[in-house]
Amino acid sequence: MFRSCAQALHEGPDLSTANPIFAEIDHPEIGRYLTPGTPFSFEGVVPDTPRPAPRLRQHTEEGLADVADLLSGVVGKLMGDG
Repeated sequence: MFRSCAQALHEGPDLSTANPIFAEIDHPEIGRYLTPGTPFSFEGVVPDTPRPAPRLRQHTEEGLADVADLLSGVVGKLMGDG
């Protein structure tokens, strides 16, 4: 039997915190929501707790510094100059 997304979220424990893959997390911009973690498990390895998605432009400076191989001060100046 097929379910809509709304039905699956409201009717079954497979898409809830009853399933160890899922956790409710707080995002600074949109509030609390259900998010999946990794579906893989390895003996002796504790999986990371799911984290909120990054905010828009949260990692821009780091990304530019890494990808363009620019020093942090140069990236900051470029961003300040628009």
